[in-house]
Formats: sequence, C-alpha cells, structure tokens
Amino acid sequence: MPSAKSSNDAPESLRRTRRRRTLLIGVLALLGGASALFVGCGAVITPPANVHDPVRVYIADYGRHSSLVLPTPEGEAVEYAYGEWNWFALNKDGWWRTPGVVLIPSRGALGRSTWPVFVDASDAQRHMRVVTVIEVSVDRERAAALERRLRERFDAHADTARNNPRYGLEFVHDDDSYWLFNHCNTAVAAWLRELGCEVRGATLLADFRLRAPEPEGAAPGDHTLGTE
Repeated sequence: MPSAKSSNDAPESLRRTRRRRTLLIGVLALLGGASALFVGCGAVITPPANVHDPVRVYIADYGRHSSLVLPTPEGEAVEYAYGEWNWFALNKDGWWRTPGVVLIPSRGALGRSTWPVFVDASDAQRHMRVVTVIEVSVDRERAAALERRLRERFDAHADTARNNPRYGLEFVHDDDSYWLFNHCNTAVAAWLRELGCEVRGATLLADFRLRAPEPEGAAPGDHTLGTE
C-alpha cells in the first residue's frame, strides 16, 4: 500500500507558494495586532502657550490618513500630505500591497493642494469633506517657515508631479522613504513639532487629540479637548 506523500514531496513552486502564504498571514496578523494595540491610544497635541502673533493651522483627519493645512503669504491655505508614491499618486492600493508598503521602505510622495482661507475648523471640515479637522494656534513666523520649507521640498521634484483627483492632491516624488515608521501621520506629527507643538502618543493612525496648553504657573492637569 503506497504511503501518503509528505509536504517535502510537493513541487518546489508549491512549497514557495505555501511559504509566501504563511508569511503573508503572519505579517497581516502582526499588523492587525499593532493596529488593535494603538486604536484608542492616539497622539495628543499640546499647542504652544502664550503665542504673541498667532495664526491658525489645521490638521485634517481622513480616517486612516492625515494632512496639515498652513497659511501662505499669498493669503491662501495650502494642504500638505505625505504618503507612499504608488499608493497615493498611482492608486495602487490593493490590500495585498499593505505588508510590503509598511515593512519595506519605498518611494515617498509629498502631496499639495490649495484652499481658500478657512474661517475655523468647521469651515475647513465642510470644504475639505474630511472626518475631523483640528484647529491649532501657532506662531506665525514658525508657520511661514514650515510652509516655505515644504514648498521648496515640493518644488524640488516638480518635474515628477502627478495630480490625483481621488485625493484632491498633486503629488511629487519625495526624498524620504515611506514605511511603518515614516508615514502620513508621523509626518504631520513632525511638522507640528516644528510649529512648537508637543505631540505625545502613537501616530500609527490619524487619531489626533487636542490638549489645551498649560497657562504659566498653572498646575499640570488633563485638559484634553478631543477632536470634536
């Protein structure tokens, strides 16, 4: 009576397929666990206190992704977002690409879009059609310096520009690689720190919360305002 074939008798191509499937399941489980770990543990933003020449900036929450809206010297508002080139610029966003996109550094993309100046967060949310918008007051000079730096970063690769109506943004190549520890939400957190904000907590998801700055001489306390 012939004995049952072991897995070692399977063709090499079949064994490779099984190994890939096992690896994919493991990676997806890891990513799912990481997402579950950080859900509800979003980043808390504390704006700078006692700003003498304040200007409004806005954090736009698209659900999983976020962007930052800054004022311009021309009297407009400009939205900047960071992402993975193939995913955001070329719409190659099949679910099966997720493990490779987050675990293997790949081409980054800087996105930009121009808006009229918003009256407040509600006005921004209505025009941008996003899940949530958070308004933060920061120093005007810092905001101008960040906008100027991001504009130069964008213009440096203007020859790669690609408009994507799906996101309402124009994307260009970026020198920074995209992966798990450098994505849209970590970019927004870094930009906020350049504006003098303190950002604490996980930035895996676009779950930002606003905390009122501590007045000078006040005892520390919980002044989290949420995102509403």
